[in-house]
Amino acid sequence: MSLPTEIRMKLLYLLVSLLLIGNSALGQESRATLLGRVVDPSGAVVLGAKVRATNLAANTSVSSVTNEQGNYEIPYLLPGFYRVEVELSGFKKAIREGVELHVADRQAVDFKLDLGEVAESVTVGAEAQLLDTSTASVGTIMQSRQASELPVVGGNAFYLARLTPGVLSSGGRSAGNAMDTGAGTDIIVNGVKSGSSEIMMDGVPNMAERDGALPPIQDLVQEFKMQTVTFDASIGHAAGAVTNVSLKSGGNKLHATAYGFYSRWRAVPWFTNKFIYDPTTGPINDEKKSRALEGWRHERWGATASGPLVLPKLYNGRSRTFWVFGYEGLYILRNLNGTYNVPTDTQRRGDFSELLKINSRYQIYDPMTIRPAAAAGHFDRSPLPGNVIPAARLDPMALKLLEYCRRRTRRAPSISGRTISARGTSTATTVT
Repeated sequence: MSLPTEIRMKLLYLLVSLLLIGNSALGQESRATLLGRVVDPSGAVVLGAKVRATNLAANTSVSSVTNEQGNYEIPYLLPGFYRVEVELSGFKKAIREGVELHVADRQAVDFKLDLGEVAESVTVGAEAQLLDTSTASVGTIMQSRQASELPVVGGNAFYLARLTPGVLSSGGRSAGNAMDTGAGTDIIVNGVKSGSSEIMMDGVPNMAERDGALPPIQDLVQEFKMQTVTFDASIGHAAGAVTNVSLKSGGNKLHATAYGFYSRWRAVPWFTNKFIYDPTTGPINDEKKSRALEGWRHERWGATASGPLVLPKLYNGRSRTFWVFGYEGLYILRNLNGTYNVPTDTQRRGDFSELLKINSRYQIYDPMTIRPAAAAGHFDRSPLPGNVIPAARLDPMALKLLEYCRRRTRRAPSISGRTISARGTSTATTVT
């Protein structure tokens, strides 16, 4: 039995609506909202006043109109500086310059209009908002300059979260790197255990299980807000903090950055130093040093750029279309040299008699001779004669594995380790 076309279309619309509602519930809105009330000189509310917010970097505008209560609301504004204008026939135009909006902000900006012509205007400089009265959430905002210019270990902006009151690191003192997915989640927030926080990128969850999925390039972070007390109903995925990152979106001016960090120096392990300066291991010279100490490298390089999309004679995207690009590479070579004990040739054949010359505690006992001892609850075993394991009792699989084990040498083996980055290769690239 087929359903009528009208019913099928209604069911389709319902399904699409549910999907959209479900997707919107997954993330918290990271963009800012501008709201407020417009009144006349007597304090009466003004209906129908046009309110326009203009992004000063991109020169893009969004408008709203006051309702019966004189209230207006302009949502979905990117973080940055804005010029807010209010105009209505019979009143002078009111202008508020330099209104700064942050990620996930709900900032109230009220206006009092003066009587006069619209051609006249009253301009007021923006004042810093000392107390946010539109939301109960508590947190710390890291702005673009802080995120890009403060010294951050490994170039991971999420490490700045540790500057937030009530936040402690649970990751110890490890060096970290730009691809460290736990930089924003391996934290203790107001006593809540590590791994209980959430990271969002432009309002979308950026998580891989209990860690962040992809830390952004440091120079591409517009700003981020770390909310440690989250009473907002739109936040409920984490018991700890919620870090909401807003990435740069470009503007009418061309901006670019380039950077490179290089290091080949690190403290030499104690046993490696002992080997190098021990005359019994060979003459102390540069060849011996280079053989034992390969060196340590931590290199990070990249570039970012943003601006308007302009195709000569085809398209002028100023004040309309913008682009952002970022690239970052990471290469780490760690010094894992050391001196290790390996079986001697005689021990590979099961002969451990040399150990008895050192101390009798190295005696090997035959596990096949375990028997009850005279004392209750104890057992006796017989020692292997000469501390030698019979050849017939050597396990063939163990003998095969020994072929892959290094043979004993007077020279310390050199074992180097190249960083396995978050992307599983020695060089990791992030392109946004």
